[in-house]
Amino acid sequence: MKLVWSPEIAAKALVDTVKSCELLEGSSVAELISAMAAGWNAKLIVETWCSGDVATTSIGLEVASVHTGGRHVCIVPDEASKAE
Repeated sequence: MKLVWSPEIAAKALVDTVKSCELLEGSSVAELISAMAAGWNAKLIVETWCSGDVATTSIGLEVASVHTGGRHVCIVPDEASKAE
């Protein structure tokens, strides 16, 4: 399997993440992660998340999965995290 970087898809994911997170503070990490996942054309994105973590990263990963046509799976430890 050969990985190929796509700057066009990465840029689109970055811009969409900025738009999605513009009202939330500290979204620079989400923008970077989104661009990287989309640029490498990730088809399966698995994330672990718990209550109190930054939600912008999840938003960025979801944006990336939309641009790649892939799947974003978020694993949470309990019902409280799932509800949040």
